[in-house]
Amino acid sequence: MRILVIDDDHDSLEAVSSFLIDPLGYEVSSADNCKQALEIYKKDTFPIVISDIKMPGMNGIELLKEIKELPGGMETDVILMTGFGELETCIEALREGATDYILKPIYVHQLDLILKKIIEKRELKRALSELNEKYDHEIEQTNEIKIELDRFKRIYSDIIEGEDIGIFSEKMKSIVDLCLKLHDNPELPVLIEGDTGTGKEIIARLIHKGNKKTTKPFITINCSAISSTLFESELFGYERGAYTGAKSEGSIGKLELAQDGTVFLDEIGDMPLEMQPKLLRAIQQKEIYRIGGKRSIKLNIRFVCATNQSLKDKVEKKLFREDLYYRINSGYVYIPPLKERKSEIAPLARMMLDKVCREKNRMFESIDRDAVFLMENYHWPGNIRELKNTIERVCLLQNDKILKSEHLQFLEASKFETSDKKLVLDLSAEKYPLKEIEYLVARKVHKIFDGNINKAAKYLNIAWATFVKMARLK
Repeated sequence: MRILVIDDDHDSLEAVSSFLIDPLGYEVSSADNCKQALEIYKKDTFPIVISDIKMPGMNGIELLKEIKELPGGMETDVILMTGFGELETCIEALREGATDYILKPIYVHQLDLILKKIIEKRELKRALSELNEKYDHEIEQTNEIKIELDRFKRIYSDIIEGEDIGIFSEKMKSIVDLCLKLHDNPELPVLIEGDTGTGKEIIARLIHKGNKKTTKPFITINCSAISSTLFESELFGYERGAYTGAKSEGSIGKLELAQDGTVFLDEIGDMPLEMQPKLLRAIQQKEIYRIGGKRSIKLNIRFVCATNQSLKDKVEKKLFREDLYYRINSGYVYIPPLKERKSEIAPLARMMLDKVCREKNRMFESIDRDAVFLMENYHWPGNIRELKNTIERVCLLQNDKILKSEHLQFLEASKFETSDKKLVLDLSAEKYPLKEIEYLVARKVHKIFDGNINKAAKYLNIAWATFVKMARLK
């Protein structure tokens, strides 16, 4: 990485340049005034410029403005060096497009940290650019594929550390933005609703972590997997000798384990009714008592709950407490099922395909038009989880360069009810071209006649070549 450094203080210029060259290993050019620096920049654009603000003649902010007007200048990261008394000038510089600033005297570890962040940002941007180019190339190769990647490029995309979150629609962008806002308000309980497999735990972890690294605990409690008799001790813990069979030393509960972090109550709709007022008190008072305990334990935790049921319906049927419902519903996130987010299916599948291929050393490079159509018109009862399992299954059983519709025949089998001579189509899609119905009929007939093309074509009263084209056998 090449860096241009500008400072009229010779000692400072020499010190910063030397540090960047050794031990950091950057390629450095330097100038002692902004006019000279601008001439150097015009001859050979630099990805990073580090400049002092206060210099005779042209100052650092004026240099910044000039650079941003030049070809490629908007892609240049400019870091400004300044004295403590010039912080107002730094704020102005940030408004003009500076990437960051650093106070003099320069502490090398701070400068190193700023540069690493810039390089990480550049690498992420480059990776996304390469991904987009790859998609563009595939669209050229399969001209009929239309998976709205142009919309994706104008939307928001990010990879939250530790989890791959593909954000390929305005809806998912708004969900992620909401989660980041909820992350900044840990005192607010959150309820996440969505069908099985939509990724509720990933969303819960996003609320917990935000877009930063964290070592704070994230404790998961599956409310449907704990018997009603053990629920209270699981949540609150118990003191020594609290009940027959208790550990002699006692035990802390899951809520205490989550101190300073997040407790994730999955399938909250299955929590026993008798436990619900106790949980409500813990959320409201931010304190608990262990079973058999006399001392209150203060809690500093975030409560995130999730359900694949309608809690509002359960409240109306008296199967869930109304007061608890409204308390945990302070922050609300709804994740739509995958069948309502058709534009996301193909890019999500491609993201998953790339990941599995890297991990399993498979050859797949693209997804063809027929496979995309099949996936977009399948109902995905298992949502994102089922899509992920589908991609993994294909990669386990096949190893071609292009993922084709024949690799997804197990989806076709579940897409419509079948018997030996029965075919019921699911016409719930927004568009269902006649050619696709012909294709499904041809494939069904091909299967009925055990792959005998002549008999299948004769059955449909069409030419052999026409049947081959309909069934996309070549």
